[in-house]
Amino acid sequence: MATKLTLLAVPSQLRYDHAEVLQGGAQFFRFDTLAGLRSYWANGRAAMRYACVGTGFMVPGRFLETNEWIFAPSKEALVAAVVRWNEFKIYSRWYDSMSDELSTRHHLQRKRVLRRDLRMALGTWSVEDEIAYASNSQQSRGLGRHGFWRLDNLPCGLTHFDWFSEHAKFPDDPQMPRDHVEAALQRVTFDDWKDHQHLNDVSMLDASGVDEDIAYWERERAEGRDSYED
Repeated sequence: MATKLTLLAVPSQLRYDHAEVLQGGAQFFRFDTLAGLRSYWANGRAAMRYACVGTGFMVPGRFLETNEWIFAPSKEALVAAVVRWNEFKIYSRWYDSMSDELSTRHHLQRKRVLRRDLRMALGTWSVEDEIAYASNSQQSRGLGRHGFWRLDNLPCGLTHFDWFSEHAKFPDDPQMPRDHVEAALQRVTFDDWKDHQHLNDVSMLDASGVDEDIAYWERERAEGRDSYED
């Protein structure tokens, strides 16, 4: 079971037991060997269409440690389990230029600019990122008319614009029921993290992605380079 939330905890500190079944049918595992992962996946692939694994990019990891996996039958269940959505009480709220203070809007725009500058300095900002950034900047001038739903109370001190890349598209119907908004933003989180991986802590995968990950480690071992266990 996940442990009780403590002050300044990060999601990975809220531990799951090996093989624990989580809300929405998700399930947590730690596979220290490729054989263990392969054996589980041979039986679980049909039911578990989505997965997330810790990359080891950050030590300790914010969401999952290296070789820790969560599998789920839906994107929503996977994201909720990985980020401990309910434990951290993540919620959505409507954002537009009429519902937020001017200082808030300026702060959010500064966060976008700083993220762009950092990734440009690191050489990880692509032409596609710049096109999406320019498009979003143009659209933001019409927020008073359009607006969108965004996430709040995110863990690790992250803001909505840290959480998502410039490519993410958010629900923009202010009348959408809150539970539908939450599910939509969980799906956006999965798709955005899978396609753009800008947080680096975890790798979001569909079933084909898990197949490819296993095949990659099999090739590495066969060619005497790296191994999953290292």
